[in-house]
Amino acid sequence: MRRKKLSPKQLALLIRTVTGVDRQIPERFHQEEGRLPFVLPARRWYVPPGFLVVEGSGEYSAAKVLAAKGLLKHDRAPQSPELPYGLGGYSITPKGRKALVQ
Repeated sequence: MRRKKLSPKQLALLIRTVTGVDRQIPERFHQEEGRLPFVLPARRWYVPPGFLVVEGSGEYSAAKVLAAKGLLKHDRAPQSPELPYGLGGYSITPKGRKALVQ
């Protein structure tokens, strides 16, 4: 049986899972009509290598397909100062790592 190649979005998700995410989110000022203005403080978004936290419905559907193929599995990112309660998502499987090499 021939395996289907991964789509560019699926391949990008696997690569992001292996490398992890570490980015700074700048401070933002919110002012909406009829509400009090407020400042959302700067923060860090950190997901360790080997884990994936999806960001949007497109990534969610691509991650579900990868999980169905056995390349990802449901898991929780471990707790850290940036993610004090951990965060649900996926982790990469040995089969997923092998798919990146091929």
